[in-house]
This record gives sequence, C-alpha cells and structure tokens, in this order.
Amino acid sequence: MTTQYATERLIDSVWTMEFKVVDGKAEILSFNRTNQKGYDEETQLPQLRVHEDEKRIVRKITIAPFEHYRKDFSDGKVLEVLNPKHIFSYE
Repeated sequence: MTTQYATERLIDSVWTMEFKVVDGKAEILSFNRTNQKGYDEETQLPQLRVHEDEKRIVRKITIAPFEHYRKDFSDGKVLEVLNPKHIFSYE
C-alpha cells in the first residue's frame, strides 16, 4: 500500500491529505494545511473533495486529476473513509 497525496485549495491555503487505499477505501493518515508537499507539488497531485456529515465527520473523499479552478468532481473517484473522524482530527 503506497501512501498517496491529494490537495484542496481554500483561498490561499493548500490543504493536503495523506492517505492509503486499503481494500478500495481511504485510510486517512493526515489532513492539514502545513504539509509543504501540497504547496510544492499542488499541480502534480490529484485534487480532493472531502464529504463530511453534519457533525463534520469525514465519511468519503473524492479524488480527481488536477484542474485549475475545478468545481466539478464528476470525473473523480469516490472512496469511503476507513477511519472517519472530525475533519480537524487528522493531524
């Protein structure tokens, strides 16, 4: 299982998710805006959309190829999260 990275740009911050795919599901290792890899390699990494429930627990993620100003993730791959937690608990 190879560690993968994907990013989500929010204003001037690049949030970077480090994860592994295990049995077709995402195991999130970290998600923060301090991972320098996301800033340095943003255009080479896939883009990320995080799906949270009403309590801000991450349930799914969508990964899609990088595209400037992406709004549509219909071509992305949706992965259920193996270790759902509050969005800010993946440090």
